[in-house]
Amino acid sequence: MNRTNQLLLAALVVQAVAVVGVSMGREEVRISAPTVLLEGFDVSKIKEITVFGPMGIGDGEKTQVELKHDGTQWLVASAGDYPTEKDKVQKLLDSLKALKTRGPVVSKSSYYKKLEVADDKYQRKLVLKGGDKPVELILGSSPAYKKLHVRLAGTKDVAVVDGLSTFDVGARGADWVDKKYLDVDEKDLWAVKIQNKRGQTALEKDPVSGTWTSLGLKPSEKVNKSVLDDLVRKARSMNLEEPVGATANPAHGFAQPLATITLVTGTSTIAGTPPPKTEDVQVLVGALETGGKNRYFVKASHKKHVVLVPKWAVEPLLEKAPADLVEK
Repeated sequence: MNRTNQLLLAALVVQAVAVVGVSMGREEVRISAPTVLLEGFDVSKIKEITVFGPMGIGDGEKTQVELKHDGTQWLVASAGDYPTEKDKVQKLLDSLKALKTRGPVVSKSSYYKKLEVADDKYQRKLVLKGGDKPVELILGSSPAYKKLHVRLAGTKDVAVVDGLSTFDVGARGADWVDKKYLDVDEKDLWAVKIQNKRGQTALEKDPVSGTWTSLGLKPSEKVNKSVLDDLVRKARSMNLEEPVGATANPAHGFAQPLATITLVTGTSTIAGTPPPKTEDVQVLVGALETGGKNRYFVKASHKKHVVLVPKWAVEPLLEKAPADLVEK
């Protein structure tokens, strides 16, 4: 055997030993079987949930929402018992019950803040009440999609769980409700009146053609269809940005609203004819929320709750006048 072959044989022997060594090392690694994080967690007993969020960016505000079950449904208690979106809270509870972990990744408190599971630094803190004792779960950073570092308050171990993200655990009331606050079907809307600082704008729909017009136009004037259609759309449909509560107060500005919108609604029983009976829905746009968030307080007559609506969604209702609906 020449020198080259000897060197090649030696290299192969070293490589084989390395492979065997790695294989043996892998055999010695024991991966813990997944275990349920919240052992004995009874979803049916939970009647109150408080979600704390991280400190707000810029304003230093800590977000928080309180949810409660009234025996029939889940409500946003911190927003005057505003109804939650169907099954949303139950989905969270079911997800929490199903959480599994393969054991702690760290146990030293010096890592808590970096992983955002400290008592004073976290992504979310959940307090669940209704069982034998409150459950307090701290949700931290995400090492991968749908994975979170978690720690049970009062314990030292930090684990990683699958199947949950902070987006599933909103810390604002709006995260738990149907954001569609006002939604009048256009086929059931026949007239709109808007009263604001520039006077009154009256809009009416032709029952045959379904087209809208602005009342009071001169014979020589033509309506700007795109502006008018946008005004009707914003008058009949509004999404909330945050539920406020079931009681209006002077700060909401409804005593002197910036705009009063009257929607004349009804269901036609014969195509091409107005409905035999109509009802008025009144929508008040109150004061601009303080704090520079560009949101207005809004209250509809057929709704129990006051909500906050973004400025861009209602601004045309506050500013437009009949002259703005004339095509230039």
